[in-house]
Amino acid sequence: MWVGFWAAYDNLRAYAEDSVIPALIFTVITEVIIMVLARKRMRIEREEGRVEGREEGREEGRAEVRAELEPIIEDLQERIRRLENGNAEQSPDAPAS
Repeated sequence: MWVGFWAAYDNLRAYAEDSVIPALIFTVITEVIIMVLARKRMRIEREEGRVEGREEGREEGRAEVRAELEPIIEDLQERIRRLENGNAEQSPDAPAS
């Protein structure tokens, strides 16, 4: 019985020693795959953040430009209406005729 136990123990020990190298290789490959996928995910999230940030920046920029140009546009539209109606007032730079 002891001989059988020691034989089984030696076989398990040999199997464990033999399986260490494949286990290490498997572990390294698994960790490399996980790291590659993690980097890819971080890059995608960073790109999405950039896209969202750009879109938000564009919207803010458009709103600022619209706020600056809105009074000018309204003034020009009013002038065009007056010119179309024939109620143009003389500007100070225009020569009097």
